[in-house]
Amino acid sequence: AGLGLVLARRLTEAMGGSLRLPSETPFNREIGPHRRFEWLTMDLADIKKLRKSLGGSLNDIVLAIVTGAVRDFLRARHVNPDKLDFRVMAPVSVRSENEHGALGNRVSAWIVPLPIGTADRRLQLERITERTTWLKDSKSAVGAEVLTQAAEYTPSTLLALGARNMTRLLPFNLVVTNVPGPQAPMYMLGAEMLECFPNVPLTDRLGLGIALMSYNGKLCWGFNADYDLVPDLRNFVTAIEGSFDELMSLASSRPALVVTGGREGAIELHVAA
Repeated sequence: AGLGLVLARRLTEAMGGSLRLPSETPFNREIGPHRRFEWLTMDLADIKKLRKSLGGSLNDIVLAIVTGAVRDFLRARHVNPDKLDFRVMAPVSVRSENEHGALGNRVSAWIVPLPIGTADRRLQLERITERTTWLKDSKSAVGAEVLTQAAEYTPSTLLALGARNMTRLLPFNLVVTNVPGPQAPMYMLGAEMLECFPNVPLTDRLGLGIALMSYNGKLCWGFNADYDLVPDLRNFVTAIEGSFDELMSLASSRPALVVTGGREGAIELHVAA
């Protein structure tokens, strides 16, 4: 019993102390057996340019792209996103430097609120970066290793029942997983793999999932959706492209600092027009 309380406490702390449910959206309903799949490819260099110009990590940029797309997609569905509590679950690696190359999974997950209530793209990215920075500093992640430990001390029937109930009460609306892949071409029987589109399995009330994988200079997006809940999946992919274009425009319009020599060896900074 004591060990169970310890594990329960660790899970509660990992979940941020609350299992409060997020807002319901058109794709957070009971799913059926059929699926739709779409894909999209971006240049990884463009994502890195956005990161360099606007700040944040590569994953922050991805979440900012998703934020703009979700906002536009919901508005097109006649859903007001301004007051919605919309969260994503973003798996992250917790493998330390000295664990590189070791066997086994060292994966955790962040619960990140997406600021879909604001149309300001720069503010969206700033809020995401603030949240992920706090998560890194506080080490507040949902540990998959904690669930593994819990499985060792829980009867399989109870664990299966608990897992089933847990998926019906997930504290997030969407899974966005970003996997770093090889940056050199891969081959099979002499044929080069050109692109690789990952897939997020859907469960219960998660009618949409997004998976990304970087490969050989590309960022490959895979979109998996319930066939009936998201018949307009192509529109969501178009919204992703539009959100990316908006961030690119924001980055290109940002004034640059030009360093020149001033009087008597002083350095002057000028804002380029």
